[in-house]
Amino acid sequence: MDSSQKLTAYAYVWANINDPNLYGDWHFEEEKGESLRVTHLPTRFVIRSVEPGMKYCSPFPAPPSIVLAISDLFSLVLFHVFHSIRFVSFLFGLIFSSSFFTFSISYKEWRLAHMKDFINMTTGLWKNWSYRNQNQESKLTKLSSSRVVTLPPFLDVIILRLLCF
Repeated sequence: MDSSQKLTAYAYVWANINDPNLYGDWHFEEEKGESLRVTHLPTRFVIRSVEPGMKYCSPFPAPPSIVLAISDLFSLVLFHVFHSIRFVSFLFGLIFSSSFFTFSISYKEWRLAHMKDFINMTTGLWKNWSYRNQNQESKLTKLSSSRVVTLPPFLDVIILRLLCF
């Protein structure tokens, strides 16, 4: 990230709700890309904010690793067969909307914030900011498409609105 740019993220993401360094200084690193990817998820706490002012803390458990492996394999197959991230994300919405995955096409300028190892399946263009506050390492993913958030509903998955400027 250019030193002249400033990123402010009202996400309130943490591993420990009593962490005294929650509002400390963060150091960001940026990377860009285009991908369909899945990462792992341990039990953590985050705040969900669907609209400004609607926030609450919610714990959720990790899914079985076999579920992550199957979903990762399936996503790669879809991507290589159809060569279209938009079409793949559309298929994910149709196939998994009532069982494992939810598909959102309504959040236009929404971002997804997650701790390291949170499950995070995204399609489309993305930017990652890795940031560290002492021993706490996290990542902010800025999504540039409205068809990118695909996450398991039974985890009480969190979609946070971040204000980035």
